[in-house]
Amino acid sequence: MAGFCMAGALWPAYVGTLDEGFGGNMSLLDDEIAPRRVLILAAHPAPRRSFAGKALRRAVQDMEGVTFVDLYAEYPRQDINPDVEQTRVEAHDVIIFLHPFFWYSTPAILKEWQDIVLEHG
Repeated sequence: MAGFCMAGALWPAYVGTLDEGFGGNMSLLDDEIAPRRVLILAAHPAPRRSFAGKALRRAVQDMEGVTFVDLYAEYPRQDINPDVEQTRVEAHDVIIFLHPFFWYSTPAILKEWQDIVLEHG
C-alpha cells in the first residue's frame, strides 16, 4: 500500500502509510528500512519558475527507485487516465505531491488527479 508524504521545503520528508495515518515517523532516507519506490507528482503550471521543483527534478533524475511525473506535461488537456495512474501508484511505496499553494489548495490538475485516481474503482 502506498504511503503519502506531505513535503514542504524540507527533505527528508516523514511519511506514514494509509494504515498509520500521517503520524508515521519513517524517514525516506533511513538506512535501516528497505528501499522505497517514490513517486513524485509535480503539478506546477509554470515549472520554469519553481526553484524547488527544478532543484528536486535535477536531484532525482538519475536516482534509482524515484519516478518524477510532471502532470501538466503528461496531461496537457487534463484528461487523466485513472487506470494508468492507479497502476503507477500501486508500483510505488510513497507518493509526494509537489505543487504551489493556491489559496491553501492545490492546482486544478492535482485536485482532478486526486479525485479521479484515488476515488475511481
